[in-house]
Amino acid sequence: MENMCQIKHMKYVCLALLSATLFCSCEGETTWIKQIDNQSNFDVTVSYYDSYSSEDASKVVDAHTTEIIFYGEKRGGDDTPLDCLEYLDDLEVVLDSGAVLTKDINDSGNWEREISEKNLGGVVNQTCRFSIENDDFE
Repeated sequence: MENMCQIKHMKYVCLALLSATLFCSCEGETTWIKQIDNQSNFDVTVSYYDSYSSEDASKVVDAHTTEIIFYGEKRGGDDTPLDCLEYLDDLEVVLDSGAVLTKDINDSGNWEREISEKNLGGVVNQTCRFSIENDDFE
């Protein structure tokens, strides 16, 4: 009977240690996603300097598609809004057709931001989206 109590006690101790380890190790994570939502009839090329990775970058976004142009993450769930243009410098949209985008991609007011609430594990996702439509060209 005494052995049975010791085994039962050990199970509770192990469960408590496992729970404490899981709760202490859950510091969370923050991800930043920046997308181009091209709902126009034109393929566009977005070029920029990614100061997060210190690289020049360029991404073709086909007509009627959405592409991620930036993905970054850090440890710790931080729901403090990050400006949509943070880490993206010298943004430029180029079209082969010669059409000109009149919507300013370098104006953070033209970006839509969505921030998830911090969940139990402390994970926060911040998504910024720049939408392009046919009416945005001349």
